[in-house]
Amino acid sequence: MVTGRTHGFTTSSYIDNPVYAIEYILREKMSIAGSRINTSSFDVLGNSTNGTRKSWKCAVNVLDDVSSTDLLDVIARQSSAALILGTNDVYKLVGLNTGSSAYTVTSGSIYTEYGLPKISLSNTPYDNIVNSVWVYYGAPSLNGRLQQSVYCADTNGDGTIESNITDVDGAPDGGTYTAWCASSIYRYNRVFTATIEATFIRDTATAEAFAKSFLDWRGFRRQIVNVSLIEDDTNRLLELGDIILVDDALVGTANRNIAQYMIVGKNRTEQLKDYPHLTELVCEEIPSSLQNPEPVILNIADDDVVIGSYAAVGEEEV
Repeated sequence: MVTGRTHGFTTSSYIDNPVYAIEYILREKMSIAGSRINTSSFDVLGNSTNGTRKSWKCAVNVLDDVSSTDLLDVIARQSSAALILGTNDVYKLVGLNTGSSAYTVTSGSIYTEYGLPKISLSNTPYDNIVNSVWVYYGAPSLNGRLQQSVYCADTNGDGTIESNITDVDGAPDGGTYTAWCASSIYRYNRVFTATIEATFIRDTATAEAFAKSFLDWRGFRRQIVNVSLIEDDTNRLLELGDIILVDDALVGTANRNIAQYMIVGKNRTEQLKDYPHLTELVCEEIPSSLQNPEPVILNIADDDVVIGSYAAVGEEEV
């Protein structure tokens, strides 16, 4: 741990917070220089005062040979986070449930070709939907199965998680997770179940928090925006994981609180004759944009690398 930061931990203390487990692996096992780690992004999630992952606990004995990148992948997944290698080869840790807006897309910022703005809308696929989830965690038994579990489903299910859904700032949004699941089942007329082996999660509170975040991102289809922007000094610096706003007039406001999106793909075009540099973005709507906060499969684009994302529906190990 680096001194002079506001994470609330000391260098010699035992830390089972997954955020700083990831940082430890980067520094001590992969010999990543401190200048290549965006420590602020880690402290936003992990600091002991108000970090969005401050109470999460992940720990396991690693007895077999395993690559550091594989460990990072598993811990990031089970922390509802994405470890991103972006600008200047600097590692940044992004929580998948929150963030402040770094840019606003307006009609004036979009490149126009043949009189039409280069923006297209689609939705996340049905294969992403999960409205019933089991999370197994804790120490494994003699047969290798994890011994504890939490479960969330619709109001007719036997789920253990019923607490209120929270908005992007952590305040109760008015609904419960059982109602959230029920609404998804009603809308799609089908139960989509995921069973997750969370091998690094060690306590019930973390397992429940992970299940809630998983349902946030996977309960409903969300909007995907592909847009080409005329490059400027602000959008040129946008990175994977950044949160942006999109003008309501461009994407519609039905069933949405505010059009917030996470950047999941980015490309910069070369300047050609009579054509400017373009910043091309692929963005997925974040759950708090929906009136019943509706989660993110991160795509790799250009030289950016994403470590940690959600797998497909079904039996999953994360």
